[in-house]
Amino acid sequence: MPDGRQLGYGEHGDPGGMPIIYNHPMPGSRSFNLDPEALKAHGARVLSLERPGLGLSTRAPGRTLRDWAADVLACADALGFERFAVVAVSAGGPYGWVVAHDAPDRVTRLGLVCASGPILEHPEFDEQLEGQLKALLPLARQDPQTAEALLREFLAASAESYRDDPDRFFEEWLQGWPEDQRPLYREAKDRWMSALEAVYRDTEGFADDIVAGLQWTFDPTDMRVPVRAWHGNADKSAPMGLTRLVVDRARGELVEYEGVGHYLGPEYHDEWIRWLVREE
Repeated sequence: MPDGRQLGYGEHGDPGGMPIIYNHPMPGSRSFNLDPEALKAHGARVLSLERPGLGLSTRAPGRTLRDWAADVLACADALGFERFAVVAVSAGGPYGWVVAHDAPDRVTRLGLVCASGPILEHPEFDEQLEGQLKALLPLARQDPQTAEALLREFLAASAESYRDDPDRFFEEWLQGWPEDQRPLYREAKDRWMSALEAVYRDTEGFADDIVAGLQWTFDPTDMRVPVRAWHGNADKSAPMGLTRLVVDRARGELVEYEGVGHYLGPEYHDEWIRWLVREE
């Protein structure tokens, strides 16, 4: 990066193809990818960037969403491509949004996969959530500093458990997902273990990512890039209603998958890639 930080990334697909910047979920890492056969069929090249403090990327304390947009542009410049599509998955959603918002002259399209919305600003969706985020949100709205301190303490304790026994930690982590989706995570265990290692090596970076992702510092109504979201209507991690609200503000489209939860597998990737590489 121009300021001397290091930014880790993985490159997948056709080296000469249309670049797609992949904003990974949390946990996530440079190992995340889209289906290799679909990438080849559509002449696409995926670059999975690790956000500051994750994987190979140097931490940047106090970072914001807008800082991430600047990092992506610096990476694109360093790798030599002018125009690129953006895809953002789950907690990577806000990061994809801000890149497309801040660089409409560089971004061709924004694709969102079960992406998180501005949940901090919309408590009416809290009841549709499950797990620790649901419990933390009321405090985050009332006392952000205390909520952040508790988050960092919790993640540090989780990191100790991860280091003690990564495989056992993976099985315990799976219990936080709906039972019918756990086999999907087990099928891709190598990728998820890589992701857990990337985020638990430095939980300060993990906490930075959550805090920054909750603070939407831009207005989706200003979007000048085509937006399409793909979302399971049984998702209990990222409320589809909130995605619909934000996508409507950006004059985008929402593709709803009936009865599907938060995890969308590679059988959907061809559809996403075909749309992402189209230039109109």
